[in-house]
Amino acid sequence: MKRILILLCALALLFTACAAQPGPEPETTIETTLISETSDRGWAYCQAFLYLLQTDGELGGGDKYLAMDMTNVQEDARAALERLMRDYCAGKGQTFLVATYEELVRQGHINEQELYFEEGILYQFGKPDEPIVGKVGPDEMVFAASKWKGGLAGYGATFFMKLSDEKWTLNRTENEWIS
Repeated sequence: MKRILILLCALALLFTACAAQPGPEPETTIETTLISETSDRGWAYCQAFLYLLQTDGELGGGDKYLAMDMTNVQEDARAALERLMRDYCAGKGQTFLVATYEELVRQGHINEQELYFEEGILYQFGKPDEPIVGKVGPDEMVFAASKWKGGLAGYGATFFMKLSDEKWTLNRTENEWIS
């Protein structure tokens, strides 16, 4: 009986010690930290970024810099998108740069002679290549987005986003290209 009591006490102590140990922190991602902001237009651009990130994952994986040209991002979405991207990069140990291709060349990040962004990848947003037939309402967004690492290392598409149940989601892509 004494042995059983000692065994039960030892087990209770072991369970108590294990319960006191904090578990590992969940990975910080855009998806897990910013669910409450999914109705913001910045989230629509972020969805395109996530799509581009998952497409041809080798392109830009492990780079020091993640640059984003926000010239053509809608004004009401820029601050939110920049915050989302800074948080994303901080979680991945990357440095986030807001810059155009030309600015990255002037800063020495892109070698214009070799057409290569050695330590980073550039994400760009723009107007669709083809005019969109019909009206794009307040619950829809259409824009071009691409990622570029070098002369023969890029990917892009036209993104059709839809606001449904207060959340921006990717409806479809068209005009996809790869180099």
